[in-house]
Amino acid sequence: MPGRTVAANAAKSSNSVVCVMRIYSDPSQEVSGSSFGDYGHTFLTFLNTTSSNITVGRHTVGPNKMVSIGKFGKFEEYKGAFYNAETNRKVRYGWYTSARSIYMELTASQLQTVSNYLNRNQAGYQAVGNNCASYAVNAWNSVLSVNDDKYIDHFVTPTVVYQDIGAIGYYLEGNGLLKADYDLCYYSGTTRVTCKDYL
Repeated sequence: MPGRTVAANAAKSSNSVVCVMRIYSDPSQEVSGSSFGDYGHTFLTFLNTTSSNITVGRHTVGPNKMVSIGKFGKFEEYKGAFYNAETNRKVRYGWYTSARSIYMELTASQLQTVSNYLNRNQAGYQAVGNNCASYAVNAWNSVLSVNDDKYIDHFVTPTVVYQDIGAIGYYLEGNGLLKADYDLCYYSGTTRVTCKDYL
């Protein structure tokens, strides 16, 4: 029956992978050559694997394009989630050479869950409790069971996340997959604001 065919196609489509989400953690300036301070940086990237635009958090991402997102407390005009800071810093400064990362594929439904978390928590920054590590890990864990092998248990600082990724195994080292497809920006509510790096 035609109705069943449409329903079956819709179900198949909702289970299709739309992007690859990867979590990175770089533990310190001593091993990365960056100026993170004492405890490094943790962030997420999303690579669109479809032939259409997708939305990650507030950001539209084109086919085969990548967006990164991470929290910062040092930008003068805004404290919170920034898009594409990490991908641009990799290209311009060669950062994150000592990062560890793991990935998972997301369906449209899972991406919406992650995006909902990113959007609800985009503003603000505190060194403990609302930092880059807690923001990235909570978004990552939002689509995982606590019993999943890729669930990250500890996220007080990026160094702890780095250690947990190492314990999970099957991780990638370095910054080789990072590519800068978009300019650095943040969102004030739903308004996109292009900005310059503070470096």
